[in-house]
Amino acid sequence: MLTPVDKARTNRLPSTTNTAIQKMGGGAPINTVCIDNRPEAVVQQKLQGIASSGPQAAQSRTFPEIANNSQQAKKAFEWQAIADAHHPEPHSLIRNKKNSTDPSDNLKTEIDAPSSHSTNHTMAHYNLLQPAQLNASTIQKASSKKKQKPKHKPKTKKTPSPKKQTMTVRNKINSYTSGLINSLSLPTGVEKGPRAEAQKVQSFFGGSWVGGHMVNDQLGGSGNFKNIVPITSSMNGLHRSMENKANNFLSAGHGASIEYKMQILKRATVTNGVKTVKNLPIEFKQTLDVHPSSAPMYTITGKNLQESSPGNGKIKP
Repeated sequence: MLTPVDKARTNRLPSTTNTAIQKMGGGAPINTVCIDNRPEAVVQQKLQGIASSGPQAAQSRTFPEIANNSQQAKKAFEWQAIADAHHPEPHSLIRNKKNSTDPSDNLKTEIDAPSSHSTNHTMAHYNLLQPAQLNASTIQKASSKKKQKPKHKPKTKKTPSPKKQTMTVRNKINSYTSGLINSLSLPTGVEKGPRAEAQKVQSFFGGSWVGGHMVNDQLGGSGNFKNIVPITSSMNGLHRSMENKANNFLSAGHGASIEYKMQILKRATVTNGVKTVKNLPIEFKQTLDVHPSSAPMYTITGKNLQESSPGNGKIKP
């Protein structure tokens, strides 16, 4: 701050140092204004300009410099020291009358004040005044990269086609006979293996399937694979017609002898969707030879019995 020495004029003249401007012609001197251009005054004006910006503005502008050991404050103190060394007395004249405190002291207090705050939790980065914008731009770049990733179409899982299942009937015998018999035998039923085979055929074709005796067990037939083939329950019922006649001759007590015969006329491969049964008997022929005790032998011939469409499957010869 400058202290006016004489009455100021509206239009200032070029400044001089300790020189009065004379009137033209040697008259009395004109009222002058003392403009101090001394080095220490210039330094004082710069210090006053920095202080006039206020503590908050000075702090925000000088915070990076304060973090670097307050370079601007050190420079200001150097200027003040130079001014005091050369002109200590005039320097004291330009102090504020109302406040005897040196403005440089106030400036030093304001500049050094931020240095008292702890910077332990201060994050140093190049864009210190705009961290929110930095984070926003980083998030925006990350989101844009995610959007740029090519979208892979989800692979549609193809339903696997069902596997083909094939089985073959174990029994391959086509001609069966009970031999000449004159009495009934005890029933033996069907063994586990042939019964399981008939159940598997049933799982392929549906319906009702059983292990059928080619020679009835009461006429001496066994229950193993040599005498059992898978047939439908309806076909098994048709076989009983001739079997019952043979049983009646043996149980009548007239001393007759019989011989029961079964012939498999046709086997085929039957397919139902992806399931196939090979060597399946589908056509049968029964005969019964009767030997009375006092009469010649005669033969009873049954009809051809055929599985036309077992389990609604397709029959291939």
